[in-house]
Parts: sequence; structure tokens; C-alpha cells
Amino acid sequence: MLLVYNRALTMSYSTAEIITEALLVNVFAPRPVFWVTTSGPDATINMAPFSAITIVSNSPPTVLLAIERCPDGSLKRSSENIIERRDFVVNAPTKEQLADLMLSADPTIAGGQRARIANVRMTPAHHVGSQLIVGCNSALECRLDRHEALEGGPGSDIFLAEVLAVHLSPTKVVPRPFLGALGYEWFVSEEGLHHVRQPYLEAARD
Repeated sequence: MLLVYNRALTMSYSTAEIITEALLVNVFAPRPVFWVTTSGPDATINMAPFSAITIVSNSPPTVLLAIERCPDGSLKRSSENIIERRDFVVNAPTKEQLADLMLSADPTIAGGQRARIANVRMTPAHHVGSQLIVGCNSALECRLDRHEALEGGPGSDIFLAEVLAVHLSPTKVVPRPFLGALGYEWFVSEEGLHHVRQPYLEAARD
């Protein structure tokens, strides 16, 4: 096999970041993409899409969520809320919600405003302070068990959380396959490939 990345090589952080991001995005594809909803100190509900989520234990049912920090190393609002309130909800969108998902990925929009702009409705959760997104395939109410900070570059925050409740769409007897991210504007569902433009990325290139 061809060696395309070696951590032992001397290179700038920015160069290594570009290389590893490009490689890992393609190696781990498709990746389930979810909306994570959190509750802020003033009870404002923040929503943001993430694809670094996986189950790590069945007993107790536990998920891992990884959230990269801002370029300056500061915590993202979702991370701040999870650390403060110690819970969150993982919502699995349908392909019909893909356009709304992309709208909510725009970093120029405050997290508390994304639900309104993306035309997303929410309903209170049963066990945590955040809310469920209406119309999703499924949702997991999660309580934080452990938080670890990964240093180096901007860094990331790793959250291990116990699943307190699982919600399924009334039309789904068994959860359907995820909506998966292939990288940037490409997604896959059980019905095939989907391409959704990201206008805020195009504006950044201008």
C-alpha cells in the first residue's frame, strides 16, 4: 500500500491539517450526519450539524460526539452548552431535510437562529433540557458522562454520553439507514447520491 501521510514527517500544522482532513474525509465515508441540539444558559436552543458521532457501547448505551474547535481554539457554542448543561439531543435527519441541514451549517448564522432560518420545528425532550427536531428519522436524548479536550492546532472536544431515550418516527418501524456525508456538498441516502450547494462556501471563494 502507498504511504500518503506520516505524522513523523516535519511539516507545518496547516499543511498537515489539510492533508489529514482530505484523507480522513474520504477514508471514513459515508459518515452519518446528524443535527445536534443543545440548550444554552438562557434556554435558547442551539442546533448544528455534525458527522463525527458514533456508538461506542450498547450497555450502557453510549455515544461519542466530537466537535472541532473554532480556528482560534475557542469552544463552539454546542460544546459550551454541552459542558454547561451536560446533555444534548442527536437528531437523524431525512433526505427531505437535507436542504435545511445545509442551511443550518452556515457558520455566519448564530446557532440560536438556525432553526428559524432552516424552517425547522422542535418539541421538548423527555429527559434533557434540549429539544427534538420534528420530522427526523430518529432522535437520541443524551446525558454527558465524560468530556475530553484534544489539544494541538485549534483542537477538538470529545463527549461521551449515555443515551437516556430513543425516539423513532411514527412511519419507521425500524430506523432506516442514515443520511451520510461523503464530503462537502455530496451526501448519500438509501435512494442514492444527493448534491446540495453550500452558498456560504461559494461566497468564501469569491
